[in-house]
Amino acid sequence: MTVKTKHLALLLTLAATTLMAGCSHHVYSPPARAPSLRSARNLKKGVTSVQAAAHMQGAVFGPEVAGGSVSVHRGITPEIELGVDVTLLEVLGSSGANLDRGIYSGRVEGRFNPQRNHYVALFSGLGGGYAPAGGGFVSGDLGVTLGFENCYVTPFTSLAALVSVPINARPVDTRVGVSDKPEISQAQTTFGAQYSFGARVPLGGWSSCPQRVAPVTLAVGMGFTYLNDGDKTQGFLGMSGAVEFRF
Repeated sequence: MTVKTKHLALLLTLAATTLMAGCSHHVYSPPARAPSLRSARNLKKGVTSVQAAAHMQGAVFGPEVAGGSVSVHRGITPEIELGVDVTLLEVLGSSGANLDRGIYSGRVEGRFNPQRNHYVALFSGLGGGYAPAGGGFVSGDLGVTLGFENCYVTPFTSLAALVSVPINARPVDTRVGVSDKPEISQAQTTFGAQYSFGARVPLGGWSSCPQRVAPVTLAVGMGFTYLNDGDKTQGFLGMSGAVEFRF
Protein backbone atom coordinates (compact mmCIF):
# COMPACT_ATOMS: atom_id res chain seq x y z
CA MET A 1 0.00 0.00 0.00
CA THR A 2 1.47 3.37 -1.02
CA VAL A 3 1.75 6.39 1.29
CA LYS A 4 -1.04 8.19 -0.63
CA THR A 5 -3.29 5.14 -0.35
CA LYS A 6 -2.65 4.92 3.39
CA HIS A 7 -3.49 8.61 3.83
CA LEU A 8 -6.70 8.20 1.80
CA ALA A 9 -7.75 5.18 3.87
CA LEU A 10 -7.08 7.11 7.07
CA LEU A 11 -9.16 10.08 5.90
CA LEU A 12 -12.06 7.83 4.90
CA THR A 13 -11.93 6.09 8.28
CA LEU A 14 -11.96 9.43 10.13
CA ALA A 15 -14.83 10.69 8.00
CA ALA A 16 -16.89 7.56 8.64
CA THR A 17 -16.19 7.79 12.37
CA THR A 18 -17.30 11.45 12.40
CA LEU A 19 -20.52 10.66 10.55
CA MET A 20 -21.43 7.80 12.87
CA ALA A 21 -20.72 9.94 15.95
CA GLY A 22 -22.74 12.82 14.52
CA CYS A 23 -25.78 10.63 13.85
CA SER A 24 -26.17 9.63 17.50
CA HIS A 25 -28.80 11.80 19.19
CA HIS A 26 -28.27 13.68 22.43
CA VAL A 27 -31.20 14.67 24.65
CA TYR A 28 -31.39 18.29 25.82
CA SER A 29 -33.87 20.00 28.10
CA PRO A 30 -35.82 22.00 25.48
CA PRO A 31 -36.91 25.65 25.47
CA ALA A 32 -40.59 26.46 25.91
CA ARG A 33 -40.33 29.20 23.26
CA ALA A 34 -40.54 28.55 19.53
CA PRO A 35 -38.66 30.93 17.16
CA SER A 36 -40.49 34.25 17.23
CA LEU A 37 -42.36 35.79 14.29
CA ARG A 38 -43.41 38.94 16.14
CA SER A 39 -42.18 42.43 15.32
CA ALA A 40 -41.16 45.20 17.71
CA ARG A 41 -44.41 47.13 17.71
CA ASN A 42 -46.67 46.24 20.64
CA LEU A 43 -50.41 45.84 20.34
CA LYS A 44 -52.46 48.90 21.19
CA LYS A 45 -54.28 48.92 24.52
CA GLY A 46 -57.31 46.64 24.37
CA VAL A 47 -56.30 44.96 21.08
CA THR A 48 -55.96 41.16 20.97
CA SER A 49 -54.00 39.07 18.48
CA VAL A 50 -54.18 35.34 17.76
CA GLN A 51 -51.28 33.83 15.83
CA ALA A 52 -51.03 30.29 14.44
CA ALA A 53 -47.57 29.21 13.28
CA ALA A 54 -45.84 26.18 11.75
CA HIS A 55 -42.19 25.40 12.52
CA MET A 56 -39.54 23.15 11.00
CA GLN A 57 -35.97 22.88 12.35
CA GLY A 58 -33.12 20.49 11.79
CA ALA A 59 -29.56 19.86 12.93
CA VAL A 60 -26.60 18.75 10.79
CA PHE A 61 -26.26 14.96 11.29
CA GLY A 62 -28.94 15.31 13.96
CA PRO A 63 -32.70 15.16 14.44
CA GLU A 64 -35.36 17.22 12.68
CA VAL A 65 -38.13 18.82 14.71
CA ALA A 66 -41.48 19.96 13.30
CA GLY A 67 -44.72 21.23 14.78
CA GLY A 68 -46.86 24.24 15.44
CA SER A 69 -47.72 26.90 17.98
CA VAL A 70 -50.64 29.14 18.87
CA SER A 71 -50.19 32.40 20.73
CA VAL A 72 -52.69 34.89 22.13
CA HIS A 73 -51.45 38.39 23.02
CA ARG A 74 -53.21 41.49 24.32
CA GLY A 75 -52.16 45.11 24.68
CA ILE A 76 -52.41 46.14 28.34
CA THR A 77 -50.97 49.66 28.12
CA PRO A 78 -49.23 51.52 25.26
CA GLU A 79 -45.93 50.13 26.58
CA ILE A 80 -46.91 46.67 27.91
CA GLU A 81 -48.21 43.58 26.14
CA LEU A 82 -48.92 40.16 27.68
CA GLY A 83 -49.26 36.84 25.92
CA VAL A 84 -49.68 33.08 26.23
CA ASP A 85 -48.07 30.55 23.85
CA VAL A 86 -48.81 26.83 23.39
CA THR A 87 -46.36 24.76 21.31
CA LEU A 88 -46.53 21.15 20.08
CA LEU A 89 -43.41 19.68 18.48
CA GLU A 90 -42.40 16.24 17.24
CA VAL A 91 -38.89 14.86 16.78
CA LEU A 92 -39.02 13.32 13.32
CA GLY A 93 -37.54 10.04 12.21
CA SER A 94 -37.79 6.46 13.39
CA SER A 95 -37.32 5.35 16.98
CA GLY A 96 -35.77 1.96 17.56
CA ALA A 97 -37.19 1.98 21.09
CA ASN A 98 -40.70 2.91 19.83
CA LEU A 99 -40.85 6.09 21.92
CA ASP A 100 -43.36 8.93 21.89
CA ARG A 101 -41.15 11.72 20.50
CA GLY A 102 -43.49 14.61 21.20
CA ILE A 103 -42.62 17.81 23.11
CA TYR A 104 -45.56 19.79 24.53
CA SER A 105 -45.08 23.18 26.18
CA GLY A 106 -46.79 26.35 27.35
CA ARG A 107 -45.37 29.78 28.11
CA VAL A 108 -46.40 33.22 29.34
CA GLU A 109 -44.66 36.32 28.00
CA GLY A 110 -44.40 39.98 28.89
CA ARG A 111 -43.28 42.57 26.32
CA PHE A 112 -42.15 46.12 27.02
CA ASN A 113 -42.04 48.80 24.33
CA PRO A 114 -39.88 51.63 25.79
CA GLN A 115 -41.26 55.13 25.21
CA ARG A 116 -43.91 53.68 22.85
CA ASN A 117 -41.42 53.44 19.96
CA HIS A 118 -42.14 50.97 17.16
CA TYR A 119 -38.58 49.78 16.58
CA VAL A 120 -37.42 48.09 19.81
CA ALA A 121 -39.23 45.76 22.22
CA LEU A 122 -37.90 43.87 25.23
CA PHE A 123 -39.49 40.59 26.26
CA SER A 124 -39.25 37.92 28.93
CA GLY A 125 -40.99 34.57 29.16
CA LEU A 126 -41.46 31.70 31.57
CA GLY A 127 -42.91 28.33 30.69
CA GLY A 128 -42.65 24.62 30.93
CA GLY A 129 -43.71 21.42 29.32
CA TYR A 130 -43.58 17.68 29.07
CA ALA A 131 -41.94 15.15 26.78
CA PRO A 132 -43.40 11.64 27.30
CA ALA A 133 -40.04 10.01 26.58
CA GLY A 134 -37.82 12.24 28.72
CA GLY A 135 -39.93 13.95 31.41
CA GLY A 136 -40.87 17.53 32.24
CA PHE A 137 -39.01 20.82 32.11
CA VAL A 138 -39.20 24.49 33.14
CA SER A 139 -37.75 27.14 30.86
CA GLY A 140 -37.15 30.90 30.96
CA ASP A 141 -35.97 33.39 28.35
CA LEU A 142 -35.03 37.05 28.00
CA GLY A 143 -34.49 38.95 24.78
CA VAL A 144 -34.96 41.88 22.41
CA THR A 145 -36.82 42.36 19.11
CA LEU A 146 -35.97 44.97 16.48
CA GLY A 147 -38.22 45.92 13.59
CA PHE A 148 -38.81 48.60 10.96
CA GLU A 149 -42.55 49.19 11.11
CA ASN A 150 -44.29 50.37 7.94
CA CYS A 151 -47.54 49.84 6.06
CA TYR A 152 -46.38 47.20 3.58
CA VAL A 153 -43.52 44.86 4.59
CA THR A 154 -42.07 44.91 8.13
CA PRO A 155 -38.65 43.27 8.54
CA PHE A 156 -37.79 42.10 12.05
CA THR A 157 -35.07 40.31 13.97
CA SER A 158 -35.07 38.83 17.47
CA LEU A 159 -32.40 37.51 19.85
CA ALA A 160 -33.05 35.71 23.15
CA ALA A 161 -31.02 33.94 25.83
CA LEU A 162 -32.67 30.92 27.45
CA VAL A 163 -32.29 28.28 30.13
CA SER A 164 -34.21 25.01 30.54
CA VAL A 165 -34.21 22.84 33.68
CA PRO A 166 -35.48 19.23 33.51
CA ILE A 167 -37.98 17.90 36.04
CA ASN A 168 -37.98 14.18 36.85
CA ALA A 169 -35.83 13.51 33.78
CA ARG A 170 -35.75 9.93 32.54
CA PRO A 171 -33.09 8.12 30.48
CA VAL A 172 -34.02 8.06 26.80
CA ASP A 173 -33.00 5.35 24.35
CA THR A 174 -32.23 7.36 21.19
CA ARG A 175 -31.32 4.49 18.86
CA VAL A 176 -32.83 4.73 15.38
CA GLY A 177 -33.14 1.08 14.37
CA VAL A 178 -34.73 -1.75 16.35
CA SER A 179 -31.60 -3.87 15.99
CA ASP A 180 -29.22 -0.99 16.84
CA LYS A 181 -27.29 -0.92 20.08
CA PRO A 182 -29.16 1.15 22.74
CA GLU A 183 -27.96 4.77 22.97
CA ILE A 184 -28.94 6.22 26.35
CA SER A 185 -29.10 9.97 26.97
CA GLN A 186 -30.77 11.99 29.73
CA ALA A 187 -31.67 15.67 29.77
CA GLN A 188 -29.84 18.02 32.10
CA THR A 189 -29.89 21.78 32.65
CA THR A 190 -29.47 23.39 29.25
CA PHE A 191 -28.46 26.93 28.31
CA GLY A 192 -28.86 28.41 24.88
CA ALA A 193 -29.87 31.19 22.55
CA GLN A 194 -32.41 31.76 19.81
CA TYR A 195 -32.03 34.09 16.85
CA SER A 196 -34.69 34.71 14.23
CA PHE A 197 -35.34 37.13 11.39
CA GLY A 198 -38.05 37.54 8.82
CA ALA A 199 -40.81 39.77 7.51
CA ARG A 200 -44.47 40.47 8.20
CA VAL A 201 -46.93 41.47 5.46
CA PRO A 202 -50.31 43.02 6.35
CA LEU A 203 -53.30 42.00 4.25
CA GLY A 204 -55.33 45.14 3.66
CA GLY A 205 -55.62 48.33 5.68
CA TRP A 206 -53.12 50.18 3.49
CA SER A 207 -55.37 53.16 2.71
CA SER A 208 -55.82 54.03 6.39
CA CYS A 209 -52.28 53.14 7.51
CA PRO A 210 -50.68 53.95 9.90
CA GLN A 211 -53.78 54.93 11.92
CA ARG A 212 -55.39 51.52 11.34
CA VAL A 213 -53.57 48.19 11.68
CA ALA A 214 -54.52 45.42 9.23
CA PRO A 215 -56.71 42.73 10.85
CA VAL A 216 -54.76 39.90 9.15
CA THR A 217 -50.98 39.59 8.80
CA LEU A 218 -48.77 36.92 7.25
CA ALA A 219 -45.29 36.30 8.62
CA VAL A 220 -42.35 34.17 7.51
CA GLY A 221 -38.90 33.81 9.02
CA MET A 222 -35.81 31.77 9.63
CA GLY A 223 -34.52 30.84 13.06
CA PHE A 224 -31.46 29.37 14.72
CA THR A 225 -31.53 27.69 18.13
CA TYR A 226 -28.30 26.90 19.99
CA LEU A 227 -28.30 24.49 22.96
CA ASN A 228 -25.49 23.65 25.41
CA ASP A 229 -25.87 21.35 28.44
CA GLY A 230 -22.21 21.28 29.47
CA ASP A 231 -21.54 17.93 27.78
CA LYS A 232 -22.52 18.68 24.20
CA THR A 233 -23.73 21.53 22.00
CA GLN A 234 -26.20 21.47 19.13
CA GLY A 235 -27.51 24.01 16.64
CA PHE A 236 -30.88 23.84 14.89
CA LEU A 237 -31.64 25.86 11.75
CA GLY A 238 -35.14 26.14 10.39
CA MET A 239 -38.06 28.09 8.97
CA SER A 240 -41.40 29.24 10.32
CA GLY A 241 -44.56 30.68 8.87
CA ALA A 242 -47.62 32.19 10.54
CA VAL A 243 -50.93 33.91 10.10
CA GLU A 244 -52.08 36.43 12.70
CA PHE A 245 -55.54 37.90 13.37
CA ARG A 246 -56.14 41.09 15.35
CA PHE A 247 -59.39 42.32 16.83
